[in-house]
Amino acid sequence: MDWLGGQILVSLFKEPTTEELERLTCTLLDWTTRAEWQTSKAQSLLLQHRSREKSPTKCLWGDYQEHQAVNEDGLLFQLDLGKNQNSGLFLDMRYGRRWVKENSQDKRVLNLFAYTCGFSVAAIEGGADFVVNLDMAKAVLNRGRENHRLNQHDLNQVKFFAHDIFKSWGKIKKYGEYDLIIIDPPTFQRGSFALTKDYQKILRRLPETPHRKRQSTGLRK
Repeated sequence: MDWLGGQILVSLFKEPTTEELERLTCTLLDWTTRAEWQTSKAQSLLLQHRSREKSPTKCLWGDYQEHQAVNEDGLLFQLDLGKNQNSGLFLDMRYGRRWVKENSQDKRVLNLFAYTCGFSVAAIEGGADFVVNLDMAKAVLNRGRENHRLNQHDLNQVKFFAHDIFKSWGKIKKYGEYDLIIIDPPTFQRGSFALTKDYQKILRRLPETPHRKRQSTGLRK
């Protein structure tokens, strides 16, 4: 369950039985009648079925906004609710983003598996000199660029490369040296990455990466 700027997203990772779904729906709707709910500033209650094809999302209550910018520690991020399996921001990584923000002053940062560039936004806000973002999906990098714009960042300090990481070490080296390397891979990325067999491959390549005083943090979704 995630609180996303007033929209409450309940995600189901396993397909429930009909009875289980009915009970859950009744329980969730019952919450909306309580006094605590009325003072919570909740705008909508959403139920997402992540185990189903395209991860459909149903609005159970309230005014559902598909596109919304949310504030996390003073930073703005654009979300897409109900459009994709993921909203555009992994809330379990918020403490990681906070750490990056607090430890990026005057640093050059390499952000692998950048997704929508949450770590990049945090790094630039924290005073990083330069960030290189790498992700196979051009669409999520475009959203990352938008996130930087939302926070009025200078895009001359940020690069976005929609490349396969294993075929891009030459480009990665070109923009070195790096002080901080962030590795936040998905468990599985169709056609390019499987955590169980490929994570170690990335770690073995790190010594090839130009660096000043290496500070590498491995993060997982």
